[in-house]
Amino acid sequence: RLHPVIMEAFCAYIREKRRKPAKPLLDEADAKAPDKGAPWQERVEKIKATVEALPPFPNDLQAIVTALGRRTVAYDRPGIRLDLHEADLRKANLRGGHFEGADLTRAHLEGANLRHAHLEGADLEQAHLEGASLWFAHLYGATLPNVHLEGAGLMYTHLEGTILAGAYLEGAYLEGADLRDALLYGAILLGIHLECADLRHRAITQAQLDTAIGDERTQIPDHLTRPAHWTKPPSDDDAAPDHDLDPPA
Repeated sequence: RLHPVIMEAFCAYIREKRRKPAKPLLDEADAKAPDKGAPWQERVEKIKATVEALPPFPNDLQAIVTALGRRTVAYDRPGIRLDLHEADLRKANLRGGHFEGADLTRAHLEGANLRHAHLEGADLEQAHLEGASLWFAHLYGATLPNVHLEGAGLMYTHLEGTILAGAYLEGAYLEGADLRDALLYGAILLGIHLECADLRHRAITQAQLDTAIGDERTQIPDHLTRPAHWTKPPSDDDAAPDHDLDPPA
């Protein structure tokens, strides 16, 4: 009976105690598109270094975030979702948490651990996930337009049906990711890794594909051409990691 009220109070407390950072992660010049600022490689390296230098997420707030992720979703009030918009969750541990349908618009999740997290149908519009780890995360049908995923780890992530229009994905790792029916129009995909990823059903344009890194295992739409610079597949012994095991750092 009290579950919805407690979850709402938890979210309000986090939003109040960890408000949206007043200062952006990078200077305004570096936050622009690659053709207007530093070369994208330098920009991604600077982002990674800045994320690495962020302070740890407070232990008291981590306990609340963990409780939110472990809640019994069936007790949620119909039509009401977790409200964490613009919350500062940088370097928080949300691993395996249940955040289905959560409002994370403009939230700051730089360097956060979202491995195996459930974010189906979540709203992450303009959210900051630079350097975050999303191995095996579930993002079916999530909304991520203009999201920042520079240098993020999205290996074997479920991105079917997601909206990634205008997303910043420079230097992101999407090996083995499932991007079927995802919308990537206008996304910046410079230097992303797509080995063994599933890109069928018009998820990507030829121009975007040409700037990416993939191999013969990467599944692409029939109307596109496999870039000549993509490497050949490794040996048969190079299998996908076990979903129940923690991937290597």
